[in-house]
Amino acid sequence: MLKGLDVSSYQGSVPWQRVASEMACRFALVKVAEGLLSSPDPWAARSAAGAREAGLVIGGYFFLHAERDVEAQAKLHFKLASDLGVGIEGDLPFAVDFESPEPTTWASLGLTALELRQRGLAYCQAVRDLSGGVAPFLYTYPDFWRELQGATEPRFATFPLWQAAFTVPYQSWPVDGQSPNVLRPWTSWCFWQFSDRGKLPGGGGVDLDVFWGEETDLQALRKKNPGTLEGTPEFVVPDPTST
Repeated sequence: MLKGLDVSSYQGSVPWQRVASEMACRFALVKVAEGLLSSPDPWAARSAAGAREAGLVIGGYFFLHAERDVEAQAKLHFKLASDLGVGIEGDLPFAVDFESPEPTTWASLGLTALELRQRGLAYCQAVRDLSGGVAPFLYTYPDFWRELQGATEPRFATFPLWQAAFTVPYQSWPVDGQSPNVLRPWTSWCFWQFSDRGKLPGGGGVDLDVFWGEETDLQALRKKNPGTLEGTPEFVVPDPTST
């Protein structure tokens, strides 16, 4: 297994050279965009550049708001990633953070678990299409997935799993042989976010992840990304209130 981090504006400035040398991290998953916000994550460009300079393999992730127009989000998120230079050839495929809205809000939104599953799947499919057929990773966590009844939709398994499961000590990196209980319909995982209480060199909290594979496996994932963002068409930012 290889060590890594996922970051957003919550972390602010990350000492990437120390992350690479002292934490022995090999990859960083950087938040690019969320919902229908017309601006990218404020730290996305700096985090991506800093991680690359430190020699880490990077990937961008999008935070989906499934109660909003998912096709509009996919196109907007792709445009923002293109503007930032995230998702270029040599980066990891994109990832989709699927955990919104909270289950307790579904009734007030007038949406059922089935409708949210359909929207989440449609968004992942749209990102795959925009990526030239490269499937994004799908991030989720057990409580949400059970409420969503995600195991009843086998097509989710066509998107590699990035699973959150805090089942090891917060500051202890998992070792080969350790694994979370894999969510269905998947039979294996690709990335595992095992802690939300990691510490950066010099202080500051961060999420900790591992990749199921060796360096050659991580490099093989990079080779699959065709870097199609340069051909992304012009896109008009939608009304954030649109559903």
